[in-house]
Amino acid sequence: MKKDLELSKKYPEYLPCCPEEDPKGEPGVLLSDEIERYVCEFKLIDPFNSENLKAASYQLTVGDEYAVGGEIGKLYDEAGKNKIKIPPFEVTVIKTKEMINMPRFLIGRWNIRVSKAYDGLLWVGGPQVDPGYVGHLYCPIYNLSNREVIYRVGRGYCYN
Repeated sequence: MKKDLELSKKYPEYLPCCPEEDPKGEPGVLLSDEIERYVCEFKLIDPFNSENLKAASYQLTVGDEYAVGGEIGKLYDEAGKNKIKIPPFEVTVIKTKEMINMPRFLIGRWNIRVSKAYDGLLWVGGPQVDPGYVGHLYCPIYNLSNREVIYRVGRGYCYN
């Protein structure tokens, strides 16, 4: 509860809108219409882009910060400052653009896009977003390939 109090001070616009239980009480995986309802009613994902909504998931995008080789970098939505270069055999941590406001009655699952795994990237984070979590997600990615991989601001890299 102490953490909830700290979060409510940091993100006051998020916490008050989430009830303790789902008013509809429907169990299971959220489909796109339910994800949209949770976005509208509880700010589940902010900012929300309907183009990133899939049948039963949402494609999260690269945010404005990352860390590679122990150095923290900033990203900007402008040419020359909008990409992360992940060196071969290196771990990079990428912040999502989206803020997640997970209601206390839900858990989220997330992972790297399959197409990125085929590029030789391995996601080394935990797959669960806990009930009540509020904040950006940080995705640790290991480049197992022998070539550099590039991510750009606002482009999708994982699913929630």
